[in-house]
Amino acid sequence: MAIKTISELPEKLNLSNSDLFVVDDGDNNYRITWAQLIQLLPCVSQFKKDDETGTISIKLTNNQILSIVPHDPTKLNASAYVVFTGATQSTEGAAGIVPKPTAINKYLGSGGSWETPDTTPTQDSQKLITSAGVFNALNDKVSIQDNAGFHNSIFRGKNLGSSLTAAQKTAIAAGTFEDMYIGDYWEINSVKYRIAHFDYWLNCGDGSNVCTDHHVVVVPDSALVNKRMNAKVDNVDTTAGAYVNSEMRTTNLADAKTIVNAAFGADNILGHREYMQNAVTDGYESAGAWVNADIELMSEIMVYGSNIFHNVKCGTALPNLYTVNKTQLALFRLDPSYIICKNVAQTDRSYWWLRDVVSATYFALVSAGGSAYAGGASDTIGVRPAFGIK
Repeated sequence: MAIKTISELPEKLNLSNSDLFVVDDGDNNYRITWAQLIQLLPCVSQFKKDDETGTISIKLTNNQILSIVPHDPTKLNASAYVVFTGATQSTEGAAGIVPKPTAINKYLGSGGSWETPDTTPTQDSQKLITSAGVFNALNDKVSIQDNAGFHNSIFRGKNLGSSLTAAQKTAIAAGTFEDMYIGDYWEINSVKYRIAHFDYWLNCGDGSNVCTDHHVVVVPDSALVNKRMNAKVDNVDTTAGAYVNSEMRTTNLADAKTIVNAAFGADNILGHREYMQNAVTDGYESAGAWVNADIELMSEIMVYGSNIFHNVKCGTALPNLYTVNKTQLALFRLDPSYIICKNVAQTDRSYWWLRDVVSATYFALVSAGGSAYAGGASDTIGVRPAFGIK
């Protein structure tokens, strides 16, 4: 059974608000309607469906697992289902439908009945619980917070539409990020632009140039263009000037920036300050400075969470290695499969550039299989930038 994102749940079940479910957590059985189940969706992180039985297992954000069995009116009198009114078994009724229990008392508990469900369940209670009780119990354990920290912890993968909406801009500006989670995406001109992090650069910067705008970091699933980092010099690859002074940043990124600006609007792209390396000595980055940044190549740290091929020399060069991009993007932490870059048609995988210097001739990159790699600066491969939306 493949893990699916919660955004697929309504399409998978195709149910109306009046449909009845039985929810079983292994200890108790609950009545619940689809309308009431919708209230629980903010607590859900993943689910999987057994296509053979129709049973759906749901993983909540507190790691609790629930199983959902859709109500099948054709099985009211089947041996797999029994309807109870009070403590008396009957073949029909509106009180509730549950998988046939092995012992009635396990489900009814002391003095319990299907007519008097418990809206405020207590520990170890085996009475029927209403959907409101389910929600209240879960809400006590899982506090939904509309902020960057909470939203950075949940992968969802929902399609957010074909453009940035006014409501989305308002939620981003407020730093609440309602109805946006890691893995959610906008699909614009066949490109899927996927949310990779919330407030990644917030409060970073130099002097008074501190980023104070709440923002969403976005990464396209596919390369926007294919370009080289630098032309050869005397027929030899070179990383001279590091990323800041590379042909990629000074010239070749322009086409990708045009595509991004057209998709989201230049006024919505976050401008911020980053410390970037601007010189290379003996294959090591040897100098750096604060620069204005917007739509940029990612670093190994942003993708993998650490330096891998990035050539680091400590000692006197240490002050030149500062970076505000010091943590892995949440998208790649929660689902590393998105490190792999696919073409727009999703039919093939491709290499894509990172900004780090590996040697006097090589820059870091990500291979078609998602592994850390390096390539000659004159190689023409994918440009997959990261950028912020404010």
